[in-house]
Amino acid sequence: WIATDGGGVVILDPETGNTRSLVHNPDDVHSLSSDNVISILRTSTEMWIGTRDRGMNRFDAETESFTRYTKADGLGSDAVYGMLEDEQGRIWISGGKGMSVLGMRDEQFTKYDSSHGLQSDDFNSGAYLKLSDGSFLFGGSNGFNAFDPARIRGNDYAPPVRITAFTKFNEVQSLAESITTARQVELDYNDFVIGFAFAAMDFTAPEKNQFRYMLEGFDRNWIESNGARQVTYTNLDAGTYTFKLVGSNNDGVWGDEELSLTVVVNPPLWATWWAYLCYLLVVVAALYQVQKANEQRLRREAEKRYSERLQLYIESLEEATDCVLIADANKSLMYANNAIQQILGLTPGQAEGKSIMSLLFSDPTDASQARAGLQTEGRWHGEVRSRKGLEPITMEVTIAAVRDENENETAYVSITRDVTDRKKTESELENHRRNLEFLVAERTKALEREIAENKAVQRELANSLQEKELLLKEVHHRVKNNMQVISSLLNIQAETVGNDLFASLLGESQQRIKSMSLIHENLYQSDNLLEIDFEDYINMLANSLCRFYQVPGVSIGLDVDVQDVALDIETAVPCGLIINELVSNSLKHAFRGRQGSGTIFIRFHHEGCRYVLEIGDDGNGLPEGFELSTSASMGMEIVSILTQQLDGRLRFNSDEGARFEISFPRKEKHVQ
Repeated sequence: WIATDGGGVVILDPETGNTRSLVHNPDDVHSLSSDNVISILRTSTEMWIGTRDRGMNRFDAETESFTRYTKADGLGSDAVYGMLEDEQGRIWISGGKGMSVLGMRDEQFTKYDSSHGLQSDDFNSGAYLKLSDGSFLFGGSNGFNAFDPARIRGNDYAPPVRITAFTKFNEVQSLAESITTARQVELDYNDFVIGFAFAAMDFTAPEKNQFRYMLEGFDRNWIESNGARQVTYTNLDAGTYTFKLVGSNNDGVWGDEELSLTVVVNPPLWATWWAYLCYLLVVVAALYQVQKANEQRLRREAEKRYSERLQLYIESLEEATDCVLIADANKSLMYANNAIQQILGLTPGQAEGKSIMSLLFSDPTDASQARAGLQTEGRWHGEVRSRKGLEPITMEVTIAAVRDENENETAYVSITRDVTDRKKTESELENHRRNLEFLVAERTKALEREIAENKAVQRELANSLQEKELLLKEVHHRVKNNMQVISSLLNIQAETVGNDLFASLLGESQQRIKSMSLIHENLYQSDNLLEIDFEDYINMLANSLCRFYQVPGVSIGLDVDVQDVALDIETAVPCGLIINELVSNSLKHAFRGRQGSGTIFIRFHHEGCRYVLEIGDDGNGLPEGFELSTSASMGMEIVSILTQQLDGRLRFNSDEGARFEISFPRKEKHVQ
């Protein structure tokens, strides 16, 4: 292992002469901390690398990664000039600020400086040596240190702490009891600046003793003194606080004893509890007076608003068209609005003092029902018959009892409305309703008769349609059978004829007849007698042709893609014949002289208002210079004639085998 100042660590294999480098990678925290390597230590178990500026590194051979130790981890200096291991497995490190010792059990650093007997705090790079007796030599700017690490012991004493002085406004105060033994101090509210001086009871190197303190109620966390031996607090609010203090010796051993001192800041006279009680009583009395005055004001405003609303209510009653009557507890009338004259034929003065019951009810039965309703429910509502002079009228009466908190009746209020005209209108509407119901009933009966007649006609039409469907099925069945008979006759004739050309022509005619026969067979077997599903039809026809025209030495595959195509018989027959001719042509000519396999494809779909039928193969292609108009093939002539019959267009090419495309318009009933 070779340390380089700027190039990391170089590992040399002495047997092979091969080298490899371990360097710093800023993106990897497990790489070497710095390339400025100035010291290397091999312990019994590990390899340690010291750098000039980034602390020390422990190397893990299994993962080939480093663990870093720097000042942040307790190391005295990030400059590691030398490293030695003692018999206890501890590592002694010399650096730019004294010496550090790393204990491997707890991985904690213990630091030594000139106060412990070092020649100085500054050591030299490379000036370190372990002697045969286990002693160490470390050289620095002021000589060197020689010592036996086994005999170096730390300070284990955990010192107690004491408060040595208490100050106000930076002046030491004399208390009734010594501050070192006191448990509580009291302050006035105007003691704005106080302080404590303290010490740890260890004098090995007192300047290195450390302290932590906290004033509970003021500080949220413990505060490190950083070498200071006093603390000052200002502007403490009135209340009770606890000053807590702990300390350590020069080797950082913290005492177990925590010193506590209670600090009581007394409030001023105007901030005592009984002063606040007086304030509270004064505020409560003031709020009571304000509340009382506010209630009186609100009561006056409410009375004013009530009087204004009452006046508006009375004025509204005088303008109302309904008769409003108010009677006392004895049912004697106290108030009536002007509408009483229009409804009852009396002036308010004439009606005053009379019984409200006698004014409203001329029929004793109505009066008894009203009294019963007032007694049980506190109100009554209904229609009564009366007279205005000699004229009979119908009135709608609502009368209610006004009760106090003890449920005693104190007054009665009535609202009366003349509904004579409304009752006449309701009677006329009832007569119209009855007449309308009679007319609706009569019309309903007539509609029921019409519906029954329509249903009978529908049944007759359904029966007739069923008979036509049966007849159409029978027609398709017989046409199919007749075509099969013709096909069989052609087959017999082909077997008996002695000429191969004639036999081939008869076979082709037989296949043409079979293509038409399949259409009638599908229509016969389908629930839809008007259209044929062309996907099933094309598969049946193409497979039949492949069985008839077998190509020696070639395995023919079919690729059929039909997308939602259903045709009537007028379109289906020419399409079937076209497919028969073009597939037959491919089977007879496309794969002649080939071995292995071949494919015939059939595509049938619609684009907008047109159907597109594509038929082709991956065979030898069309003859050079092929033209449909000059072709002597009967099959091509049939295809051309049938395409014209469909009002279609025929295109072909021979780029990769023979390909034919026939497009023709869709009939109107098929257009989506």
